[in-house]
Parts: sequence; structure tokens; C-alpha cells
Amino acid sequence: WRYKMRENLTWSLGLYSQWLTLNNSFAVEPRAGVRWDFRSKHSISFAYGLHSQMQTTYLYFARPDTLVSNGVKIWNAERKEANKEMGFTRSQHFVMGYDFNVSKEFRLKVETYYQYLWNIPVYKIPSGISLVNQGASFTRFFPLYNFENSGTGQNYGIELTLEKFFSKHYFFLWSTSLFDSKYTGSNGKTYNTDFNGNYVTNLLAGLEYGLGKTKKNTLSFGTKLTYAGGRRYSPADIAASNRIYDIVPQEDKINSLQFPNYFRFDLRVAYKVNNKKTTHEIALDLVNVLDTRNVLALSFAPDPRRPTADPLIRNYQLGRLPLFYYKVDF
Repeated sequence: WRYKMRENLTWSLGLYSQWLTLNNSFAVEPRAGVRWDFRSKHSISFAYGLHSQMQTTYLYFARPDTLVSNGVKIWNAERKEANKEMGFTRSQHFVMGYDFNVSKEFRLKVETYYQYLWNIPVYKIPSGISLVNQGASFTRFFPLYNFENSGTGQNYGIELTLEKFFSKHYFFLWSTSLFDSKYTGSNGKTYNTDFNGNYVTNLLAGLEYGLGKTKKNTLSFGTKLTYAGGRRYSPADIAASNRIYDIVPQEDKINSLQFPNYFRFDLRVAYKVNNKKTTHEIALDLVNVLDTRNVLALSFAPDPRRPTADPLIRNYQLGRLPLFYYKVDF
């Protein structure tokens, strides 16, 4: 529902709901926003939303090694799928923004936000393990214990965006964000989330020129640059890791370390032929053109031939990758 209270004041209200039939988790979520154009080319806005999120699907059917009931640990001999009753993770989002349309070609936007999360699944024993960190790498997490929805977390930060709309053959979009992201486990301790790199900046830019007598064909160049704080990680408890042949973090130092900063630079060149009924495009994308070695995660891989060697191996993200393609649009 949208209501224009005055010519320069607009309210927006909404309602969203979802239902997970696996365990009958149900949520009704209000959303609200207001925008005030207080001067020509200037506006401020405020928005609120209640959000719910189901967990990664396979975790509902995972069989933990140990069941915990009233603080008592029991070996899961019957291999029960003990996490089917996990509820939604809930969060409240507050956002305030300022928009300045500098000219027909330029726009400046500043946003600050705060998010409070609760109902995050955490182990039923005192632990720093939380599902708030899932998705930070491409590896699957298999729980050792069953979960309960008692974890919390918070994110807050500020974002700045400067946009130059396409004109005079070029455009660019520059954005930067400063943020902090924390969570609390079932042990009552607060940690950095895996995602708490604290800052990220992106630059996207492109050039395009018309070719031929009618200028209907185009030659374009594009680039994307990303620089961000490194992902958080934990020192490993080597003795515990050896027992399960996987990384077990030191409980009191979860996410106290940080990988080197992330940097990636991409380039693109494309030629497009626009005909009456078809468009042909030939392009070359150069992904990570500088072949920067960005760390993704650690894996536990001890070498039996070198028992004193470090069993933790760094896994790296995508290196230099040229992609050539030809596309026809009808």
C-alpha cells in the first residue's frame, strides 16, 4: 500500500508471509517506509522490516553425531534427523538514507543501517558454533549436535554510492561500505561473524561507442574492481581436529584471525551488431586479470609422511580466467 500524504511525502506499507510445511514454521512480516523530498533534488528516507529466513535445506535432514536433551549428551545411535524442528531465523532491519540528485547525470546516496537477529540456530551445548556463519565458503557444514533457536546477532554500518548514469559514452558506479557484524553463541560469548571484513569498495565502469555510418553497432569496454577486508577465521584446535579429521576452532578464539584483504580486477571488451531481427555479440571477459590469489578458506589435510607439518591448507578463490563467447538475440 502506497500513500502520498503530501506532494513531497510518501508512505509505503507492506506485508509478507511464509510457511515452511516441513515443521509448520510460519511468519507474518510487516514492512514500512517513508520518503521525504525536503528540497529540490534532496530526499531522506527511513525503512523498517521484519524478516524471517529458513535454514539451508539439507541441515533439516542432517543426522548429528550426538543428541543433547536437558544438558545430557546421548550418542545418536538411531541416526535421527534431530534438526527438523528448527525455526526461522528472525531479524529486524532499520535503514535511513539520504539521496542527492546532483544533476541529470550524477546521483549521490548515503545509507546507514542496523539489523538485530535472533532465533539463530546454535548447538544445545555451550558453544560458539552458529548457523549465522553458513554460506561464507563453498563447503558444507555437518552438525555434531542438535540445534536450538537461541542465538543472536547484529549488523550495522554505513554505505556510500556515487553513480554516473550512461551519457557521453560512459557510466560508472562506485560504492563503499563500512560495517561491523557480530553474533552470540549458546555459550554466551560474542564473536565476529565469518563475514565481518569491516569494509568493502566496488567500482563498476563502462565505455560504449557507436560504429558504422548509422552508429547502430557498438564497441564497449567495461571494468569491475573490488577491494574488501579479508574473511574471518579461527585458530584450530589441532588435537580435536585430529579426532574428527576436520577443523575444530579454538572455542575462545573463534574468528579472531583474518585472511589478507580481497582484491579482484576484471576487464571486458565486446562488439555488438544490431540488425533488424537479430543482435550478434562477440565478447571477451578477463576475470581476475591480475591473477590475484585470494584466500577462500582453510581445510584440514594432515600429511602422514610429515606428522609435524602444519595440517591446515589454504584454499584459494578463482584465479585468472578468460571467457570468450558469441551470443545471438532474436
